[in-house]
Amino acid sequence: MEELFYIQDSRQYVGNCMLWWGAKSRGYTCNLDLAGKYSRQEAEEICANRESEKMWPVAEIDALASRHVDMQNVRRAKKQ
Repeated sequence: MEELFYIQDSRQYVGNCMLWWGAKSRGYTCNLDLAGKYSRQEAEEICANRESEKMWPVAEIDALASRHVDMQNVRRAKKQ
């Protein structure tokens, strides 16, 4: 099976959360469920000329991930 990679935009964080390239190179997200998973070749091409972009193996990052609750969602749920 081919190893896949997340691409981090290391210029900023959201709170303590890392910022990832979205799926299909569309936007950025802190949510790994919405982050893109790129082949080694794709990741290397993306990161080649961008010092701030860093590739991380999906398996390594998924093993470190933790669940969290976005306070904005709690406020919406209370109103309903």
